[in-house]
Amino acid sequence: MRMRSFPAILCEREEKAEGCRVRREEKSIMGPLPGPAPTHDLPVGRVGPGDKLVYDWRTMNQHAILSAIGLDRPGLVDEVSKFIFERGGNIEDSRMANLRGQFAMMVLVTAPQSAMARIAGELGELAQQSRLHAELCPVQGNSAAAEPAMPYRLKATAMDQAGLVHRVANLLRKLNVNIESLETQLAAAPYTGAPMFEMELILSVPPSVHLNALRAELGQLCDELNIDWLLNGPGEV
Repeated sequence: MRMRSFPAILCEREEKAEGCRVRREEKSIMGPLPGPAPTHDLPVGRVGPGDKLVYDWRTMNQHAILSAIGLDRPGLVDEVSKFIFERGGNIEDSRMANLRGQFAMMVLVTAPQSAMARIAGELGELAQQSRLHAELCPVQGNSAAAEPAMPYRLKATAMDQAGLVHRVANLLRKLNVNIESLETQLAAAPYTGAPMFEMELILSVPPSVHLNALRAELGQLCDELNIDWLLNGPGEV
């Protein structure tokens, strides 16, 4: 048996490696193997760290707000959610409430373009079958970048009187404080049964608003309107 030198073995390995590299290059030049190209519904991706294909599903979807209102009865939520689901949509966020026998809902729907078009085109069927007044409002693009803000919760209770929401909202507007959500209800006071107006607000307070000034302005208004109020800061919201 003929013994080969170590340099000869290294040379042979390098030649094999070079041959493999050349064959790989030839294969890429020749293109894909014959046969039907694979079909799939994957979205167009982007190259991320490590040259791994990362798919951004959100860029494929459209958003719209579906609002609907009608006489309250069992099954309304099921019918609306089924309508969205069967047409390829998904519910991301929603607000629903029974207001004196009228059930009102606002739903943030996300769906591919074709599915969203079907939801919009067949919305009349939902309105007719479920006896609802329904509208679909597209969400155009992303909202402008908002100023950084801290969340606060404002709770207020007072004897019912006209203009309570307006007076509080007007003050917050002047202070450049945004109302993220607002819930109100009319309830009977203990013992007396007098109508009491209750409201709860989630506020976005920007850094430009001094908290002491906000509390002072709220306190002055609430004293004027005889409102009991409580403002909770971050961590207490």
